[in-house]
Amino acid sequence: MEITLRHCRRSSFRLLALILLASLPAIPGCSKKETTSAETTTGGHALAGSWQATLPAASSPGRTVTLMLNPDMTARMTTDYQNGDPSIVATGTWRPNGKEMAEVTLKREGHNAAPSTMSFRADASSLTAVDYDKAVWGDSGLRLTRTGGPTGATTGGDRDPARLAGSGWEWTNFSSPTENLSVPDPVQYTLEFAEGNNVAILAACNRGGGPVKVGEGTISINILRLTRMACPPGSLDARYTGLLTRVATWSLVNGQLVMEIPAESSVLRFRRVK
Repeated sequence: MEITLRHCRRSSFRLLALILLASLPAIPGCSKKETTSAETTTGGHALAGSWQATLPAASSPGRTVTLMLNPDMTARMTTDYQNGDPSIVATGTWRPNGKEMAEVTLKREGHNAAPSTMSFRADASSLTAVDYDKAVWGDSGLRLTRTGGPTGATTGGDRDPARLAGSGWEWTNFSSPTENLSVPDPVQYTLEFAEGNNVAILAACNRGGGPVKVGEGTISINILRLTRMACPPGSLDARYTGLLTRVATWSLVNGQLVMEIPAESSVLRFRRVK
């Protein structure tokens, strides 16, 4: 009888202790915090940066594919067929899927095709497509190697898209890790932000334009119209149009328009004329 009473008392004490413990408020910092995908990408995910591959092409010397995964989870892919034509541009979003995988969803600009999604397996220096359209990339697939990251040239300054509406600019400088070019005659290389989300350009002896998408610090230019005059030797027309189709970020810094190609760690600078 005495043993039974002791056992009952112990059970009652245990039950009372559990009730009191459950009623206590949680102590700050003691609970386990669930990490969200947004938190893992704050400040830039480990996969953010630029990736590039050179592939064969049936109708040109080859094609250079550059994929930029931005820290804000936007993505941009350019395909240059190395034949003087404007690069093919596709934009969209990306997200990490675990530590070693990434999913990228892109839509080609200027076309009505539906967005497509590719899955990549990542290591320290490469992205290898594991789920992709073989009609586009062939049986050999797509393997990109890391080529760099943002230079930081456009991280400050004014990045309000309204500031570019109706403005006009002349190209004055190009810089990269291996080059610092002062444009010989900036008046021959212009960029105007026209109505209807379009740009108009002068590239030496040629004129053209196309759609532009401007966000808060992000930009995408697609040159769909361009005359084909043969400019004088030494002109930068082809180079200028090619650079414009690869820019991804922008900012107004000290009255200059600064546009960056993070995939190449290069920067274009413009002076305002309008």
